[in-house]
Amino acid sequence: MTALGIVCVILGAVWLVASFWGFLQVETIRVETERVGAPQLLTEATVWIPYVDAAANAVLAAVLFIAGTGLLRFREWGRKLGIGYAWTRIGWSIVAFVLAFLGPYSRQAPIPEGEMYDVYRTFMQFRFAAVARTGMLAALLLSVAFAVIVLCLLKRESYRRAVS
Repeated sequence: MTALGIVCVILGAVWLVASFWGFLQVETIRVETERVGAPQLLTEATVWIPYVDAAANAVLAAVLFIAGTGLLRFREWGRKLGIGYAWTRIGWSIVAFVLAFLGPYSRQAPIPEGEMYDVYRTFMQFRFAAVARTGMLAALLLSVAFAVIVLCLLKRESYRRAVS
């Protein structure tokens, strides 16, 4: 239980910092798009979905950190919070996948013509290339795999007895 608590605290802290970096990245892309004079590339989905995703990941990271603290203290609430984190992480990962790969965020903005085409090609395609989608898919798969491991461990009878 101590090892899992340590891993949860470390990953919770790292993912919390990463989610705040996600906020900054989204804001940077928005500001840069407006700076180059291409506000038409900011569709409604590209404006709010990344912020919701970063906020959800920040909350989940904080919950994981707190659950890890509870596991280190051998508290029942830490185990229950860890189970709740795992189920919520799996659910949110499914929602994030649907939004990113199947939902409105997956639709490409209309490609502008004329001199705006060069801005679009160099700026937007560079940032949202297949590499970014592959990285997002890898992060989703890793977070779900970790959540499943946490869920399997915390549901075990030995963990239940350790905190009672």
